Amino acid sequence: LAGLHIQRAIQEFNKKQLASRRSPFSTRLGLASGSCLVTRIGSRARQEITVMGDTVNLASRLQGLCQPDEVLVDDATFQACQRPPALTTLMKVRGKADLLTVHQFLPEAFVEVEQFIKKHARPNQDDVI
Repeated sequence: LAGLHIQRAIQEFNKKQLASRRSPFSTRLGLASGSCLVTRIGSRARQEITVMGDTVNLASRLQGLCQPDEVLVDDATFQACQRPPALTTLMKVRGKADLLTVHQFLPEAFVEVEQFIKKHARPNQDDVI
């Protein structure tokens, strides 16, 4: 839902940009579900919080494969959302030996997907941090 909200907010922003004769701002979102490591790195003088792991890398790879204004999700995320309406395809993802099942949400379907997720998906309390 957060990814869809981001994309819809950018759509509204871009309407204002175009009305003001400014360039639109395009975004691409890649989402993956799984384990990752959240940690602080750096020295005592300067620390940052970062996330690491295969899931983070997969989300980044999906984002890189995505077309502007779309959302690509891995199969685990798609299943966790109770399989909302999406275009499903097999894709070669860098760093993965096999083709991965990837689900694509197009801007024109964001409202439909959002309504489906709100109606069907139930958060798993074990996954809440």
